[in-house]
Amino acid sequence: MTSACPTLLITGHTGFTGRNLWLHLRACDARVRVVGFSSHLSREFPPGAQIAGDLLHARGVIEVLRDVRPDFIVHAAGRTPPADGDRLWAANVVTTANLLNAARCLHHPPRVVVIGSAAEYGPSCHPIGEAHPCQPVTPYGRTKLQQTRLAAAYGSTFGIPVMIARAFNLLGPGMSESLFAGTLCGQIARSLPGSHLHLGNLGGMRDFLDIRDAVAAYWLIALSGKPGEVYNVCSGTAVAVRELVHCALALAGKTAEVIHDGTRDTPGDVEFSCGDPGKLKALTGWQPRYSLSESLKDTLAWFRERT
Repeated sequence: MTSACPTLLITGHTGFTGRNLWLHLRACDARVRVVGFSSHLSREFPPGAQIAGDLLHARGVIEVLRDVRPDFIVHAAGRTPPADGDRLWAANVVTTANLLNAARCLHHPPRVVVIGSAAEYGPSCHPIGEAHPCQPVTPYGRTKLQQTRLAAAYGSTFGIPVMIARAFNLLGPGMSESLFAGTLCGQIARSLPGSHLHLGNLGGMRDFLDIRDAVAAYWLIALSGKPGEVYNVCSGTAVAVRELVHCALALAGKTAEVIHDGTRDTPGDVEFSCGDPGKLKALTGWQPRYSLSESLKDTLAWFRERT
């Protein structure tokens, strides 16, 4: 670490990833000062440890970084579908440009972890490593790939130590219902006897990972990742989406008829997505701690508490 008590800036600290990273660092008693930076504040966090601001305002981002002087940044802010293309571009690409431009203005550039996505890869038929060609087939995947390319360009041009943590399908407490597992668990938590689940395409296979395991990986990458490198953050196991539904219902002790809702399908989405986490494990010794059933159980409980 760069000092006795280094500073970590988390963008999007009130969101799914940022909040869980904050909780992870607190639980493991990490010797780091954490500052959150998001569009709004939360009563869940100490007022003096969070800043409200807009990552789309370039000058404001420079002022925040000059004030905080972070040693590390985890860029967890961004958008996912169903946001449209313009919003995805602004939230995933423009914010990253503003953040990295601000980082290069500092006398000592921080180590930056940008959260990427498996959607950058596109189609495959087997677990893939970081060298797999990127051929995204969705607007979201294309913006995330542009984000990765932008980060690489800033790193090589300005000497900012930037790493990409390329996350696969995340689930866990605090997730949004805009994500499939969130939709599933939210509907099950609210369901009554005889209810129907309205879900999108169930035909694919996905690599699911608990958000709590993911944020542990992000921090390890921040500490020891090699600048300019991409690291898959995933379980390495593909699970049928239909099996995920059956497992969640069984854990909840419920039965329900599943109705296909075509409006929830993602046009162009791949049928198979699974990563190889070998590079991350070799670098850090990281191993997932939560099984899929544990993740689903905790996610269902989180939604039930809010029903």
